[in-house]
Amino acid sequence: MSNSDKFNLEHACRMIFAETGDLVRINQKAKSLYKFGRHTAVGTSRESLTLLQGTETLLTYPTTNSIDRVVSDDASYTGTVTIEGHTIADGLLTFVTQDAILNGTTAVTLTTPLARAIRITYKTPVAMAANKKVYVYENVATTAGVPNTAANTKLILDSNFGGSQKAATSISNSDYLIITGIFFSLKGATGSGKHASIELRSRKVGTTNFPFRTIFEDTIRTDGTSSLNFCSPHTYFIIPRNSDVELQLTASAAGVEVTGGFFGYFAEVVTDSAARLKGVTL
Repeated sequence: MSNSDKFNLEHACRMIFAETGDLVRINQKAKSLYKFGRHTAVGTSRESLTLLQGTETLLTYPTTNSIDRVVSDDASYTGTVTIEGHTIADGLLTFVTQDAILNGTTAVTLTTPLARAIRITYKTPVAMAANKKVYVYENVATTAGVPNTAANTKLILDSNFGGSQKAATSISNSDYLIITGIFFSLKGATGSGKHASIELRSRKVGTTNFPFRTIFEDTIRTDGTSSLNFCSPHTYFIIPRNSDVELQLTASAAGVEVTGGFFGYFAEVVTDSAARLKGVTL
């Protein structure tokens, strides 16, 4: 880590304390974040940079722990997957991780129902067949391992990519997220003369959720700058604890293919009184 990076992270920690009174530290948390998503056919209305089911375009967020099922459209798949997400109680998010053993096209109930499902990966070295998916969803009937209501699906593992494609996450009530970089690009098959705008949007979660707000926006073009890697040399994006954050897109025409994501560091809220007296930050 360069001196300038260290200064920027320390400055972010100082800003959090100055604005909220929360003392945070990064080193002892020892957790970074890299979120990546794709959208194969962005249109002219705002859409999430996330692999969604069917014709769904924007992520939706449950207000209760209603995400309680996982299923595969690969009838022979019985491998184990790891699912990361959050529960919610009294408007507060708590990070949890759990494993689930799949049973082909028969739905499996999650050990811990979730309000947010943010990442799914293989736990065992047993992959699905090509062009197959695992769906994490709110309970609804399925057909051949696919939820019948697309809006109920909150997370997808695509066998062609080996993991979820979701440029979005949620932050627990005990952490802040310091985003240090954003990247996105237009795919070559998109065609000439098209452009896409990307927004980093976040909102505070509670018993009543705040509306999403845009905290960063930029545009790329097929006939000019077709990719962007944004790393601010001066300040980083601070996502408050107990928040949702995602990348959303708008294109100049239908059928624009975009990939992108963001990365950064978690900073845990210091609650130990002795540590607070020491002024721990990094």
